[in-house]
Amino acid sequence: MTRTVDTYIEFGVRMAHDDTTAAWVFELPFWGYCGQGASEDEALSALVERLPSGCRCEVVERVYGDEQAFARDHLPAIAAERDATLAELSRARSQTVELIRASPPRVLDWDDSSRQLPSWACWRTLRQMAWHVADTECRYYLPMLGLVSRPRAADLITELNASAAYVATGMRVLNSG
Repeated sequence: MTRTVDTYIEFGVRMAHDDTTAAWVFELPFWGYCGQGASEDEALSALVERLPSGCRCEVVERVYGDEQAFARDHLPAIAAERDATLAELSRARSQTVELIRASPPRVLDWDDSSRQLPSWACWRTLRQMAWHVADTECRYYLPMLGLVSRPRAADLITELNASAAYVATGMRVLNSG
């Protein structure tokens, strides 16, 4: 049986590359799934690879330009969406902290000079990428939503854990307001 999944397309965004197309799904079983590519077809193909067999994407909205919002983004998140977001943050953050703790400095600070990054990316190592995640969460996205930016912790593990906790608290604050 085929299942149709509402899909949202962003053109001209800065993600893995400077000018990427992204295909997003916001249905709870696939919360936050994304496919990226140079075109809509490539982004949809990458997304379909993540979805269970028998799922078909139906594009319901397209936006053009970086940091735009879909119409559904203007609706309040329901409790299940907030819970799914917090569960995904917790899962991803524990994996990130585990990776950082298990990696020796030579791995964390290795710079693969042959790796092509977007022109705007200022991080090259795993350690720099992990700092970027926390910086983006607590000193970019949450302040854009009207919450106070929190200062950086002195070390990376503390920062990653404090950042995740601050995002979870921020989501509760935004939900109560």
